Amino acid sequence: MKLKKLLYGAAHTFHSLFAASPLLAKRYLYLWSTILRAVPDGKLKGLAVITLRNINWNLSELKPQTVSLGSNTNVRLTPHPGEFDFDTLFFRHLGYEMEVFKTLEDRATTYDVIIEIGANVGVFTIYFSKMMEKYGSNHHIYAFEPSREAYFRLQQNLRANSASNVQSFNCGVSAATEFAKFYEPEGHLTNGSLYADFASIFSQNIKVNDVLFISGDSLEQLLIGYRSILILSLIHI
Repeated sequence: MKLKKLLYGAAHTFHSLFAASPLLAKRYLYLWSTILRAVPDGKLKGLAVITLRNINWNLSELKPQTVSLGSNTNVRLTPHPGEFDFDTLFFRHLGYEMEVFKTLEDRATTYDVIIEIGANVGVFTIYFSKMMEKYGSNHHIYAFEPSREAYFRLQQNLRANSASNVQSFNCGVSAATEFAKFYEPEGHLTNGSLYADFASIFSQNIKVNDVLFISGDSLEQLLIGYRSILILSLIHI
């Protein structure tokens, strides 16, 4: 245990030497990306990634990375330090929400339309888009995301995947059409909430924005004419 802590501390110190410079940090991370993507997943690789996750990387935007979701659906996602998508730099297969992907794998293309409420940076949205593309389906996907930052990243990922079968909206879905306070914990983009108490579990630094929410009745207008509908909701209330 002492040796493990010693090695972790040494790795943290070494990584930090490169983290302060945006130019060096980016090149350093791409070097590690090349190395670790070539290494089979395992405990040692996992420990190496942990040491890279826990660094305050001072860098500009990283390039989209190709990763596999579900059984074998390749998508391109933009990694961001401090967020779950940072792992796309180091893994060829993203283990995010594996059970959900397994459940959806054989069903996604059976729906006429897919509605995702709380799309965040678009992991499921892009997955659905690629699934439709893979099986020659031109069915519609509608993605709703209230967070301005998450929505910006969603747009990045949609462009990286040329996801022309997706329509996205920078708003949430609620019981009524209204503006409401939306609380976002710093460094935890996936845990934005309508409730400050929930958001504060993850960080004491909370961004508060007025966000538009549309009613279920308004959403229903999008669904006229569709027979088979999948509504996926991953938003925290």
